[in-house]
Amino acid sequence: MKHLILINIFLLLNCVCTFAQTNPAQPNILLIIADDLGVDYINGYSNNAIMPITPTLDSLRNEGLTFTNTWSAPVCTPTRSSIMSGKYGIKTGVLGVPGNLDVSHTSVFNALSSQTGDAYAEAVVGKWHISDPPDYTHPAQHGIDHYEGVFNSSVPDYFDWEKLNSNGSLSQETNYATTDFTNAAISWINNQNQPWFMWLAHVAPHVPLHVPPADLYNSTSVGTNKRKFRAMIEAMDTEIGRLLYNIPPAQLANTVVIFVGDNGTPNGVNQVTVTDHSKGTLYQGGIHVPLIVAGAGVNRQNATEDALVHTVDLYATILELTGANFQGGINNSFSFEHLLSSAGGPERPYNYSDFDNAYTIRNNQYKLIVNDDLSEEFYDLIADPQETDNLINSLTIAQQAVRDELFYEAYDIRIDWSCQDLILNGSELTVDDCTPTSGFVCNNNNTTNYTNIGCCATPTISSQYIETLNAGQRTILTNNFPDHDYCFTNSGNGAPQPQNYQFFVDAAPVYNGTPVSILNNVNRPEFFFGVANNGVLLAPAPALPFVFENPNTGEHNWNWVFEPTNVQGPGSGLVSLDCASAHVGPQGYHYHGNMFSYVENLAAGISTTNTIPSEPLHIGWAADGYPIVYRYGPDVNGNMKELLPSYALRNGDRSGDGVNAPCGPFNGRYTNDYQYLAFADLDECNGIQQNITLTTDNGTETFDYFYVITEDFPQIPRCFMGTPDTSFGDGATHGTCSDGIQGQGETGIDCGGLCNACSLGNINVQLKLYLEGPYNSSISEMEVNLYNGNLLPFAQPFNVAPYNYNGIESVLFYPSDDIVDWVLVQARDANNWDTVIESRACFLLKDGTLMDTDGTSGVNFASLNSATNYRFAIYHKGHLGVLTASALSVPTTNTYDFTTSNITAEGVQQVKFKGNAHVLHAGDFDNNGIVNNLDFNMWTSNSAIVNSYEHFDADCNGVVNNQDFNLWNINRSKVGETSIYLN
Repeated sequence: MKHLILINIFLLLNCVCTFAQTNPAQPNILLIIADDLGVDYINGYSNNAIMPITPTLDSLRNEGLTFTNTWSAPVCTPTRSSIMSGKYGIKTGVLGVPGNLDVSHTSVFNALSSQTGDAYAEAVVGKWHISDPPDYTHPAQHGIDHYEGVFNSSVPDYFDWEKLNSNGSLSQETNYATTDFTNAAISWINNQNQPWFMWLAHVAPHVPLHVPPADLYNSTSVGTNKRKFRAMIEAMDTEIGRLLYNIPPAQLANTVVIFVGDNGTPNGVNQVTVTDHSKGTLYQGGIHVPLIVAGAGVNRQNATEDALVHTVDLYATILELTGANFQGGINNSFSFEHLLSSAGGPERPYNYSDFDNAYTIRNNQYKLIVNDDLSEEFYDLIADPQETDNLINSLTIAQQAVRDELFYEAYDIRIDWSCQDLILNGSELTVDDCTPTSGFVCNNNNTTNYTNIGCCATPTISSQYIETLNAGQRTILTNNFPDHDYCFTNSGNGAPQPQNYQFFVDAAPVYNGTPVSILNNVNRPEFFFGVANNGVLLAPAPALPFVFENPNTGEHNWNWVFEPTNVQGPGSGLVSLDCASAHVGPQGYHYHGNMFSYVENLAAGISTTNTIPSEPLHIGWAADGYPIVYRYGPDVNGNMKELLPSYALRNGDRSGDGVNAPCGPFNGRYTNDYQYLAFADLDECNGIQQNITLTTDNGTETFDYFYVITEDFPQIPRCFMGTPDTSFGDGATHGTCSDGIQGQGETGIDCGGLCNACSLGNINVQLKLYLEGPYNSSISEMEVNLYNGNLLPFAQPFNVAPYNYNGIESVLFYPSDDIVDWVLVQARDANNWDTVIESRACFLLKDGTLMDTDGTSGVNFASLNSATNYRFAIYHKGHLGVLTASALSVPTTNTYDFTTSNITAEGVQQVKFKGNAHVLHAGDFDNNGIVNNLDFNMWTSNSAIVNSYEHFDADCNGVVNNQDFNLWNINRSKVGETSIYLN
């Protein structure tokens, strides 16, 4: 019976007669995908020890064309996404398993409907596996009329599996999966009265390995995994034969049958010479798959084709078979439709495939693999088809040239569109128009200028930078004002002005390994890269874009942005940078490149020396939380050296026409003139995966990755290997009236200027306050007593504390055992510290936190004006005050932390003093803003002059006397963690 079926199939596929209901211009398309089937189990490709008996596939080869150099992705999901979209994984983001093909990519089904005016009925039966998380409407969203099958990678049991039916319901099936899919395909095809496209996606021969029903396979031995694998292929072959036999003769005669594997055979059952060169790898055993095409319009019968082909090419080929007409192809899909009728004609010059962060590319002879760790492998596939001899360290001059050619071509594919793929894609006006035509004269300005305008001013305003570390989060407060000489620029924004920012980063950042650009999808700023330790932003890109022929229309090409450090100086098309490679923009003063003036203040000569320092120079934090160092650091072997970037100028000329995009040779005028070649120490984000230990404002910290500011491009990195915090958002996320930043034109944070309509918010002040008793020399520390019932009066403990306001007692509930004492918090006028705007009392709890008198956490101010700036003071028993040095305005959702240095009294941390936060304590004898051992000794010896203690009246009775001394000596206090939250 099987032979009779095959004879009938043979006759129908080879039939030249005309049937009334056929339309050669619109043939049916039957695409059959086998799962996990490489060339090592297919007759005509291999002759290995265990070969299946496949009469159906053999007949398709005899009556059609066998492609011998077809590549796929090394796993199923990227391959299926490439067929569906006509794009490589680097273009869809589907680079591994799991993966989700976004509906923004025009599927082959939607394209077919558009190209033919909905002339085709369309169906998918079997494995989907391009939706993550699974969305059962995903096939319909991609334009598929009918879907039924399995959404996962396979079935748990070919005889007991869950099926998604065409009506969206789920059912448990016990029918053999390969047979069930065949039944579904036959049923759907036989109900069509118009041209159709059936995508039949078998799960066979994917695991679980098993013995199929006896009537479906021919082999006599199924005792090993390889033999079970062979039997599963034979069962699939039998069912493909049954499908073809059950297609009505007229339809079959007008049907193109395409059979393809989705990736190589898995390790364990594969039959390639190097067993681990299998599925999941970029070796031939993982990506070299069978492709057979037979049926209507396939005039080359019992023939082979050695042209390079990719599964992505099925997209354009299917569309051209059904009537579309492309110039070479579309997207990354090169149509091989012309090869079905005659040998010769255009052939894709390169085959390319990617997987996660690795990729490979080949020409007719040589193959380059670039692995996740950027290591390379280079093979001669003619002399070494099994890829056992990696030539990368012994390349001849000719082979090195081929390696470079392949590398640059892969680079173009990954960042843009190839100019040598014979496809009209990207911004091309004609196929591969990247090379200027004969006689073309480039009139674009292609000059570069590396001379900045130097220094011309010394800062007269204090640079403010406060960094705190709490609960795994690093908080940075800055007024973004330089602490070094600078110059005014001609950018229209004048001299630097203070501009308040607050940033948050993870104190224990996680290396993701996948670059996140500082730019958005239209190459505009998405993030500041980071902030220097002097509080100035690192915002390296972009500068000015290439302007179209008519700049008055506002048309720009943001793919081509001036590289600011290479076009310095005044004038049109140049970026004025000062002696720190910085200037002023809407975001304030910011660095674009090597921060000469800043780093020279930190370590004189560091920007020019060739002497390797003993320790890295930590100069700031990236938005993902990783540290930034200047020039020098440990390499992959842990040796201190100057770490070099891996970018180089591209070779040749730009592909632009001089109107829509720049022309002229690559010379560094534009950022896109550079390419990442992975030839030096640093990765594409100018970082290195290496442990580094640094002394920061918060002590000694160790990281597994760090970024480097380099002398050469890119100087400041342009991407992250961790997850950037949204507080570093640029562009639309700043410059608004609700961004928590005192932006340009604002008189305060989100208030004044253009933001007069800002709504008023409350202020919530929270802190931790630690109470300490006398110093105990026997234990060498302060004795801590956080609770004493006698310290908790129900009346006001001292006369200056307004524990009631508006004539109403503010205490709404009685204290509990968790409450230790009272604390008074005041909001004062920023311009007059002695003017108290509002005072609030709150309870101090045992754990050091505060509770408002209404029982809520923290302290809320309600009467503050959004257009006014404030300073905040915190008092406990009249002898402790914390006053903000910088004026704060409302509202904002950010946090202001006042943290510590290690000043000690009697051997114990006594006072916390950081940056420009001003901490006042009773007992500051020399009025230097801190209480140290000298003050402590003078206090306890009563040798101080009373007048020196003005404003330090411990019991608030209006007189500074010995009683104040005693209160201080008996019940000292210190600020632990103090935060002001502005809601």
